[in-house]
Amino acid sequence: MSYDLGNKKLDISGPKGSVFAVIGIAKSLVNMVEGASAGKEWIDSLDLSNMLYEDVLREVIAKTGISLVSPHDLGIPEDLYTIESTNDYL
Repeated sequence: MSYDLGNKKLDISGPKGSVFAVIGIAKSLVNMVEGASAGKEWIDSLDLSNMLYEDVLREVIAKTGISLVSPHDLGIPEDLYTIESTNDYL
């Protein structure tokens, strides 16, 4: 299941962009939409130990529909995020 959370933006700059932080927020969003155990089941279905950071971001975007933002270039593919001010985002 995928949902339309495209109106939500997640700032992935600095420490809040760590793979653990991004996965944790995505898991919380999945739990809110699908129920308490759905986030854990989704995370368990991913092969995180064999995924690149970019792959994890793609999975998060595909699952939640959330937009990723950063106030500066992160050196990752430009299709994954938008460079913009991040003062008011998750």
